[in-house]
Amino acid sequence: GMEWTRALGLFEELPSRGLPRTALGYAAAMMAWERSGHRAQAVSLFREMRWDNVRANASNYNCAIDAYSTDACWAEALTLVQEMDARWLHCDAITFGSAIAACENAARWQEALSLLWDGAARGVAGNTSYNSAISACGKGSQWELASAVFEEMAPAQIAPDAV
Repeated sequence: GMEWTRALGLFEELPSRGLPRTALGYAAAMMAWERSGHRAQAVSLFREMRWDNVRANASNYNCAIDAYSTDACWAEALTLVQEMDARWLHCDAITFGSAIAACENAARWQEALSLLWDGAARGVAGNTSYNSAISACGKGSQWELASAVFEEMAPAQIAPDAV
């Protein structure tokens, strides 16, 4: 329904009520924009956090990376993963899955594989990460690499699905 518009309205009213906007509030607003299909607004809120001097948490980063993933903004997604590392924020399966999806959507198979192996080394590469990396390899006509990634799924105890 329209709950997201009410949530965003409340978020916008916080300063006028003398209440600070927190990372948690930004995360909720970003998710509301994203779930309503307005990904650009989610990214805009992520940028606005910096102007408001609110320190972003992993949820804020993950939401922004996910918003970038559908627009194939792979470079921006990679930059945010690097920022998370630099700020000692935990990169999880959502972080890597979304960043790899951004690379997949832009047919950037090298970057997708690099992220996959990084996520796998950290123990957070899930089904979505592997499938997106396989798809990125396919889009780049890297069939042998796609097959090799598929073969890695069994030892990693990842169940393949239709890519």
